[in-house]
Amino acid sequence: MKTLVGVTLASLVLGLALYFGLRAEAPQQGVDHSACARELERLSVELAQLKQRVTAAERTPQLELAPERHVASGAAAGARDPGRSDTPHGRSFDPAAWLEAYVRSFDDGGEGSEYHRLLVEAHVQELMDGIAGHALDLTQPLPLRIALARMLGKVRPRGEPRATEPLLGILAQSAPRELALAALASLRKVADTAAAARVEALLWRLAAGDVRDEALAFLLDQAGERSNAVILRLLASAPDEPAARDLLRRLDGVDLESALAAFQWSARQTQPVRLAGAEGIGDFDAAEFGRFVEEWLGFETDEQVIAALGGARARQRELAGWSAMQATGAPNADARRDDPHAWASRDSDMGLQWIELGYANPERATAVVVHEVSAGGALVEVHGRDANGHSQLLWSGSTADQLGTPLRIEFPQTGFRVARIRLVLDTNRTPGWNEIDAVELVGVSGGQWAVNATASSTYAQRGRVSANGAAFGEGFGLLRAVGR
Repeated sequence: MKTLVGVTLASLVLGLALYFGLRAEAPQQGVDHSACARELERLSVELAQLKQRVTAAERTPQLELAPERHVASGAAAGARDPGRSDTPHGRSFDPAAWLEAYVRSFDDGGEGSEYHRLLVEAHVQELMDGIAGHALDLTQPLPLRIALARMLGKVRPRGEPRATEPLLGILAQSAPRELALAALASLRKVADTAAAARVEALLWRLAAGDVRDEALAFLLDQAGERSNAVILRLLASAPDEPAARDLLRRLDGVDLESALAAFQWSARQTQPVRLAGAEGIGDFDAAEFGRFVEEWLGFETDEQVIAALGGARARQRELAGWSAMQATGAPNADARRDDPHAWASRDSDMGLQWIELGYANPERATAVVVHEVSAGGALVEVHGRDANGHSQLLWSGSTADQLGTPLRIEFPQTGFRVARIRLVLDTNRTPGWNEIDAVELVGVSGGQWAVNATASSTYAQRGRVSANGAAFGEGFGLLRAVGR
């Protein structure tokens, strides 16, 4: 094909040359210059089209994109090798050969063939076993093993053991930092709960530093609303005081039961761990955390820890601006501005965020009335939850930015008594701070305001995990300390 195209191109070039030569020699009188110009334009367009065809043909896999194998003649010609696809030209492509070519491209300090990497990635599903074998091979160059570990993150479905097992094996080898981080990055994409449990078992075998930090972040992300339960388990096996203090700092307000158990554990440990616990518990203002601070003060003997517990007690009694609890009670914020008397998420445009509000008198509901502040129009879902934790989607859709007018969301009367309402906001939908001042629950007996609240995040002036009254288990949010 290359020869044919080349001959055609040569012919066109020759034709153009003859045309210009003849035009130069021809007498000017009687020459149809417009016809000549049209012919020249036609030939130029045809030449450009042929150049494009040549470029495309050179990129076609049938023109030496892989090691070739000539099909045998005679009786053996009818037998095909497994995994090979014959072409009309008597050649076939072998993904396994591409992988081996890619491996060889790292020999003697090679940087790896980008060409073969793309071919191997395109066939990662069928080459999983070979990729895994080379990635685990301690004799292979480190850059190759890192590249192959990254490829395993492209495998589907999630939880495929032929991808997760070699990645876990890399971590178990106490692999070099870059390789371990590549394995963890791929595990984020392919791991299931079983693989996450294996990472948890390996955590303290990983070297302290960014590899262990990344593994812990992976575990907490995988656990979702049960991340505190993971922290509680890891505290029991923490190898040293710095590890325990780091775990205590990572507690959030999603699972209050596990968080309280973690602080109760810390109160019986060495002074540095007790101090970390005493400093952290002030971010939780649920009643049971306040009661435990009083209990802890009754037996604590270290002056530094006692001082930290006193500070925690004072913080628990404060109501921080922009915290979830600011959305309880009747409206009291200025809808036209960024008001600390309303709840706000940690950042203004951070995707899906939620606030969940509890009501004193659960009843069958027909609507919610939402008082928005600063920027409206972000509400996308309303969920109802009964006292036993059963949740149901009550409404989904989009709303207009209509600050100053309460947003009334109606739905068919629920078949259960609603104890909590969760509002889900898409904070990217409307620029600015999508803040909530108050949410009225409307039921068969009338309306009522929330008495407690939690959120996925908050822009509180000081970090605060807020849940006045009894803990409600799962569904409480992470409230981080950030300056506004």
